Amino acid sequence: MRSMKIKKAAAVFAFAAAVTAVCLFAPQTALASGSSRVIGDYHKTALPNANNIVTESGSKSAKSDIPVKYDLRTAKSWTPNLKDQSASGMCWAFSSATAIESNLSMNGYGTYTVSPLQLGYYSAADPSTSARPAGTEKDTNRISNIINDDYNNFAQTGGDYTTAAMTLAKGYGAINESELPYSDSSMNAIIDRQVAGKTGLDDKYASSKNTVSMTDSYFVPQNNISAMKNSIIKYGAGEIGIYVIYNEQTNSYDPYWNTTNKCLYVSKSAYNKAVDNGTGGGHAVAVIGWNDNFSKDNFSASGGPEPSKDGAWLCQNSWSTQGSDDVQDSSQCFWVSYYDYDVYYNNEIATFYEAVPVSNSYSKTYQYDGTYSLDGFASAKKKQAIKSANVFKATSASTLKAVGYYNLSGSMKYSIQIYKNPKKSSDPTSGKAMLSKAQTGSLTYDGYSTIELKNDVSLSKGTKFAVVVTATSKKGKSYVATDTSSTYELSEYSSLLYRSSSSKGQSYYKKFGKKWTDYGKKGHNNVRIKAYVDEAI
Repeated sequence: MRSMKIKKAAAVFAFAAAVTAVCLFAPQTALASGSSRVIGDYHKTALPNANNIVTESGSKSAKSDIPVKYDLRTAKSWTPNLKDQSASGMCWAFSSATAIESNLSMNGYGTYTVSPLQLGYYSAADPSTSARPAGTEKDTNRISNIINDDYNNFAQTGGDYTTAAMTLAKGYGAINESELPYSDSSMNAIIDRQVAGKTGLDDKYASSKNTVSMTDSYFVPQNNISAMKNSIIKYGAGEIGIYVIYNEQTNSYDPYWNTTNKCLYVSKSAYNKAVDNGTGGGHAVAVIGWNDNFSKDNFSASGGPEPSKDGAWLCQNSWSTQGSDDVQDSSQCFWVSYYDYDVYYNNEIATFYEAVPVSNSYSKTYQYDGTYSLDGFASAKKKQAIKSANVFKATSASTLKAVGYYNLSGSMKYSIQIYKNPKKSSDPTSGKAMLSKAQTGSLTYDGYSTIELKNDVSLSKGTKFAVVVTATSKKGKSYVATDTSSTYELSEYSSLLYRSSSSKGQSYYKKFGKKWTDYGKKGHNNVRIKAYVDEAI
């Protein structure tokens, strides 16, 4: 099998997120829709804070008001938009799109169909410099050696829960699928333009046609069954990672995928064997419900194993747009055991989203973090506060309404203060504090959060302002997520290149008891803090 390795192009203080998941192409097989499938392009990026991975035995028991059986389609009167990823490896983009669509629907925003093609493309490619968000013009995300290699295009690069969240947080997407529908022909046309040295997509698709804005993403441990259920009820469908094993002898996914009962269970021994011989791969689907009483006996098939307990997640697949969307068609919906090895025991993460129509979002974003590298550094001790800050310059008269923050500290407490016109370039807090009292709060999971300020801050054109965030993990070390130049190897021929560009006076960090450090002056580092404003009309 091929695994992703990280080769650091620049030193990072405390950790580099290890990407250890399967990155292989399993044998392709024709499914009900007649299309060939590529599995194995759902990566698994390790979160730095192990305390964020909580086993079910160590979590609070499920509340009595959580139903034994739940289905978003009936509970929230939601009809999924059936999707077919066909020969692409963009399962992560398709499942993310489904999750976002469900969140919009259950929050009363109506029916949206999000384009996975746009999300997949801009996760591994950039528009022209002029079309990139302000503050990130010199940052790049691209594939090297795209010619004559198995990993030769954005559609087979793969991704995971961090990929979609970072792409959307930057401002690429989401647009309606009618604007950029997916098909093998449209995907191949984009790839042909890339191979010819041209931009794959017209710049107009980067952000000018956005209809939806992601506000939050929550990375929930899949082995915390209670947290998963609560998240489905609160946020809608979530993107989860599973492991699929292909049987060449039977030309199917048996014996682990029971095609009669439309359910999946992979044991530890089966998982390890498939990893060793390269017959399996990661796949992303959308979880849309559960059934605590789904019998473990349902998973037995053709000599395959069965879990030790009852219970299963109801999942929406992206392998067909035809036929009924019930559990009788595994290319669309199927069940996966709570105790599937990859789902429960392999530290997998589910992603839940909150999103709003563009008309409900802020008019401008100040940001510097333009790459999708998941890097950062930690406090020296557990439960120790660590500070980070970005200094921006207002380009117009506006009102600061919210702060964007990428949390890697797991369950944590935060404090936010805004400083206007810092007097010292070495200290972002040397200006006037604009909040009478620092705004405090807490976050439960890793992920990207938009934190609305309780008190707006007025900014005149040309004003410099520092957004300072203090993070304190409730259990482990406190982390600051950073935008750092990195190289992620996909194969011996191909890599993802993340190139961050920064300047002196942009980003800062301060570990407990130490002075502020200008993190941006090295030229390739920024912290992941954004500022959202509404510009004066």
